[in-house]
Amino acid sequence: MADPREAILQRLLAIAGEVEGINRTARNVPVIEEGAAQLPALVLLDGDEEASDADPTNRPSWSKRRVEMMPDLLLAVGATPATVGADLNTLRARIIAAVVTDAALQALVLDRTGIRYDGMIAPRDELGRMVLSQRALRFTLTYVLDPNTLSLS
Repeated sequence: MADPREAILQRLLAIAGEVEGINRTARNVPVIEEGAAQLPALVLLDGDEEASDADPTNRPSWSKRRVEMMPDLLLAVGATPATVGADLNTLRARIIAAVVTDAALQALVLDRTGIRYDGMIAPRDELGRMVLSQRALRFTLTYVLDPNTLSLS
């Protein structure tokens, strides 16, 4: 069996590539290096993960664990100040809908219910007449990690 974390990240990147209005997708790279012609762009940042504190502590280390991973989907939009907010919100809504309703992603998470949208972080850069707006959409995806199925090689 493949690592569930990697399978989830690969599916998230595939979902991002299917969102209408996104011109470029990538994983763990700077968005802006190739210029505004590639915008709107979405970069998947692998993010953090934590084992669930709700799992009992008096169990073998090789037991299955619930793990919550928190990848970020960094959305970059370049537009005029008058339209950047609406453009960003339109794409934000499409991304959230695509992620939380994706059947293949639901099959990878705990009990098909382990997808939660947690919110958005909002840094913003103004560049003359154009606004480059980047937002990180944070999701928590809970999956079951079975150490016995992971490869040592």
